[in-house]
Amino acid sequence: MIGGIAKAGDHVNCFRTFREFINCGMVLDNYPSPLVIRACRDSRDLIMGRVIHDIVLKSGLPVDLFVCAALVDMHGKCKVIDDARQLFDQMPKKDLVTWTVMVSGCEESGNANESLVLFDWMIEEGVQPDKVTMVNVVYACAKLGVMRKARLVHDYISRNKFFLNVILGTAMIDMYAKCGNVDFAREIFDAMPQKNVVSWSAMIAAYGYHGQGRKALDLFPMMLSSGISPNRITFVSLIYACSHADLVEEGLQLFSSMQDYYAVAPDLKHYTCMVDLRGRAGRLYEALKLIESMRIEKDEGLWGSLLGACRIY
Repeated sequence: MIGGIAKAGDHVNCFRTFREFINCGMVLDNYPSPLVIRACRDSRDLIMGRVIHDIVLKSGLPVDLFVCAALVDMHGKCKVIDDARQLFDQMPKKDLVTWTVMVSGCEESGNANESLVLFDWMIEEGVQPDKVTMVNVVYACAKLGVMRKARLVHDYISRNKFFLNVILGTAMIDMYAKCGNVDFAREIFDAMPQKNVVSWSAMIAAYGYHGQGRKALDLFPMMLSSGISPNRITFVSLIYACSHADLVEEGLQLFSSMQDYYAVAPDLKHYTCMVDLRGRAGRLYEALKLIESMRIEKDEGLWGSLLGACRIY
């Protein structure tokens, strides 16, 4: 019941059921504990997670590998990475899942360098990473933007013959784009046996980062001809690429076609890109009129784009 309710996403009832389990005098073992800890992780409820941890400790049970891994994961997802690392270091034995959880926790909390240090330690300990581990390592490299480390990770992936699936391949495209080499990103893109809308959008964004707007636009009809429909991320990437390559008319056409031809409603990110597109071209009045016509809430990024353009001109 606890596991089923947790998987359904009903965290309040999951905690209530666990409390009933304890109150009715059932003997706690190491099976329900990871389930309710994962519910704490998914709901980002650090207080409840620590309560469950205390209950497990007070029960006198030896805390097994699955409970420890769940606790490390919960603390990591709740952005309490120091507590997660303390639990991790205290574990006498660590399996692949635990290493991956710790690598992922450091990467997601913004400590990409520590994530890569843990990966190196993991290899030294003789633990063979899987695709999930490698995706997190690749994302850590992308956040650091260090080409040397990116090449080392790529070499490791190639030596160990990891299949370049959609998730890993897309992460590597993003990694190389943020490390400053769009040509390597394109090599990965072309080598991927399968691509989804996220993969295509990532490659379009990679060209946009490097001011190669025309190449980004050339990918769009190729994407459509492959049977992939664009989504909101695709149009953000395309308009961003137009903005940074002075392709104003192309960007305006893409924005107007979003709803008319592809049934994609523009959100705040699209409007921010359009303000930036017009602002960079010196069309400040048009940018202001667009902001005034918006029916969604404006944020500091949107106004920042206009103010930045005003300063330049």
